[in-house]
Amino acid sequence: KISKKKVALLFGYNGKGYIGLQWQTVTNLPTIETDLFKALVAAEAVRASNAQPDKVNLSRAGRTDKGVHAARQRGPYLHALSFSYILLEPGMDMVSRLNEHLPPTIRVWDVIRTTKNFDARFSCDSRVYEYMLPTYVFTAQSTKLSSSHPLPSPAPHKNAYYNHGPTRTAPPLPTPDSTGTIGDGETPLDPLDVPEATEAESASLRAFRCTAAHMATLRAVFAAFVGTHSFHNFTIGKSPTDAKCIRYMMELTVHDPEIHHDMEWVRVTLHGQSFILHQIRKMIGLAILIVRTGTPSSIVPKTLSKVVRLNIPKAPGFGLWMEEPRFKGWN
Repeated sequence: KISKKKVALLFGYNGKGYIGLQWQTVTNLPTIETDLFKALVAAEAVRASNAQPDKVNLSRAGRTDKGVHAARQRGPYLHALSFSYILLEPGMDMVSRLNEHLPPTIRVWDVIRTTKNFDARFSCDSRVYEYMLPTYVFTAQSTKLSSSHPLPSPAPHKNAYYNHGPTRTAPPLPTPDSTGTIGDGETPLDPLDVPEATEAESASLRAFRCTAAHMATLRAVFAAFVGTHSFHNFTIGKSPTDAKCIRYMMELTVHDPEIHHDMEWVRVTLHGQSFILHQIRKMIGLAILIVRTGTPSSIVPKTLSKVVRLNIPKAPGFGLWMEEPRFKGWN
């Protein structure tokens, strides 16, 4: 008889083409866990009747959004899930069997036996993410996208922050109304139809190199996030008083610029106890706005104030990946 064991599955993935990591009840939505469960069944590690998260006590060390990755360059493993009721035969090479049934964008690195009380979510002490962004996003705000594509003049908006430009002093933040909301809250502005860049424009962006002042401001922004704060402005659907918005940022590092394929990039490492939905992408989005508009980094603490509500834009998901979950008490 094959015994059932509790294990931790260590794996990495490219999130392009998926709506995220987490299994969805709508079965036609592509998720990383959907493909993992298909591979577990095909490898005979899980019975088809148990191929659902709740039936195997699935627990995740973290979750990633649409298009976000989990990939670590300097170590053997990345993301972690814990399962109960995995069927393991003595001597079975489960890693190879799983990878045979997985797409090349998902790789299992190890399957490790754990104790019964191990839980990938609650046993995880902290998470490390990284974001890679091209430095041309720091180019100064302009009234023209290019010589051939002028931008329309911005329409007046009751939230003056939308049209804020360079200044020597931090501007006052808007005052919330009786509902605690500024302007239109989470209602997006009308999308701008931006034409595709010309070859000359693309070459100009690739040639851009950030300055020491850019890097100093960027590092000051992320230094201001370190510690325990309310990140209600860096997620959606949460009130400033919601305890779930309180997050502890342990170490945030802005690395020196790197050149890849003749383009300059900056890598930001974010080590926190845990992160809330969209938090990192909005932190990156705010940092980009501060650097490119010349806004003082002293404004960051104000965005963390519980008396302020702001609609902070998200940076794209494709630059973000989960570096590793850390299990200090278990490694």
